[in-house]
Amino acid sequence: MEDRKDPFRGIRVIFAPERVKRPHEGDKDFICPFCPGNENLTPPEVLRVGDENWRVRVFPNKYPFAEIHEVIVESPDHFSDIDEFSVEHMGEIIRVWMDRMRFYGEREYTIVFRNYGKISGASILHPHSQLVSLNFVPDIPRREAEVLRFGNCRLCNFEENFLHVGEDIIIGVPKVPSHPREFWIFPREHIRNFYEFERIGDLAETLIKAVRFVKEILGIGDYNLIIHSAPRDLDYHWHIEVIPRRGYLAGFEFGTGVFINHHPPERVFEKLKGYLS
Repeated sequence: MEDRKDPFRGIRVIFAPERVKRPHEGDKDFICPFCPGNENLTPPEVLRVGDENWRVRVFPNKYPFAEIHEVIVESPDHFSDIDEFSVEHMGEIIRVWMDRMRFYGEREYTIVFRNYGKISGASILHPHSQLVSLNFVPDIPRREAEVLRFGNCRLCNFEENFLHVGEDIIIGVPKVPSHPREFWIFPREHIRNFYEFERIGDLAETLIKAVRFVKEILGIGDYNLIIHSAPRDLDYHWHIEVIPRRGYLAGFEFGTGVFINHHPPERVFEKLKGYLS
């Protein structure tokens, strides 16, 4: 693995040639390494929820693109997803996300993300998320930190379309979302790190509803879920981005870095409002 900076555009690129060897769902002779009974196909686990009948497993990624790159297998059921999890089970997953992010709290930047479905970039359907901990702060969280400082925080003063979920959680649609149908989940209170949030049951319920909304109301099966927590030594307001995916990026976006969004955020908000109310 090696990271370099594109001298023309200033974009940081990680080279990870071993990634081409990772298995893909649908390949000939594919065996899911995340299913029960196939634990020997993954590196030794660093955390398990449950005993022999495990509910969540964590282990280093066999095909990493960073020095610290973990896989969090969220269920023994190959064909399940967040919208089908119980609140209790989703709470266990959230605690694992928090535990692993806290473990790497002294690193420059740690992110947890879920790619669900082929369009989202997932190579295996089995429900899982990934943690990557970096020795540098990427451009997006660094730029976000500039407007998420306490006292002048854009999320504390969120003026876009938003709904209160319970007492402590907000679901909002940014005024200028980069991606069609994108929405965010974040705490009402200014909290730097994701793992400092205490209302895990409420967050579990919210995530289940969010994924059901994507699938049942928007009719989209693939999505990305990204947990943004504080870069080291920078103030921040943690948040989760939910990005439904239909594979819309094309030549203009790649060539210019300017995104085209065919779905006004107001329309997405009205659908969210109708669904959650």
